[in-house]
Amino acid sequence: MKFYIVDDDQSILYVLQNIIEQNFNDEVVGMTSSSPDALQELMVKDVDIVLVDLLMPELSGVDLVRKVKEVKPNIRFVMISKV
Repeated sequence: MKFYIVDDDQSILYVLQNIIEQNFNDEVVGMTSSSPDALQELMVKDVDIVLVDLLMPELSGVDLVRKVKEVKPNIRFVMISKV
């Protein structure tokens, strides 16, 4: 599966990448700490699952999911948060 990770905490990006890539069938095809950048990249990348932080500073995780789903309804999302 192809994963994309969105989180405003850089350390979380790399921790999740390491966990995902322990399974050789899974690959992180992109990651960013900026939800607007994620929105642009997700429109052009081939992604199966997006791990997205709920509380992002510019564009919330919920809003990001809504915008991407309008164009790419088959992408799956997992909402993450460190509350």
